[in-house]
Amino acid sequence: MKKNVLFIFILLLAIGAKAQKMTLAFDHHALAVQNIETSMNFYKNILMLDEIATPVNNPKIKWFSMGGNYQLHLIEVDPLDIKTDKANHFSLHIADINEFVAYLNLKGIPFWDWVGNAQKVALRPDGVQQVYIQDPDGYWIEINDAKY
Repeated sequence: MKKNVLFIFILLLAIGAKAQKMTLAFDHHALAVQNIETSMNFYKNILMLDEIATPVNNPKIKWFSMGGNYQLHLIEVDPLDIKTDKANHFSLHIADINEFVAYLNLKGIPFWDWVGNAQKVALRPDGVQQVYIQDPDGYWIEINDAKY
């Protein structure tokens, strides 16, 4: 009896050792937008993201590379009822936050810190500097100088 229990235990361990761990990884973020051309202009010409091909032939859907395999998908939807909150945002990082802030000022693009002070760069508790901007539909985007 002891041998049978030991055999079953060893068999279960062997099966468990061969099972793969399920691993999820970030792929893309999709945003519903009111006007695809306006939003495309912002992400392409202001944030300087590279437009990439989509697998569908639909002029109301545009995809952008966010580095590596990460993507941003813009989807024009009508009518659109967007409710934004700064706590619901995505974040991009840049090497030099001061250079980016100067760029925003040059382009006349307003930015805020987390608490809502206009034209202010914030310092997170982990030492990362950050600003928040909004796209044409009011979505919040954090830009920071995190080092990885």
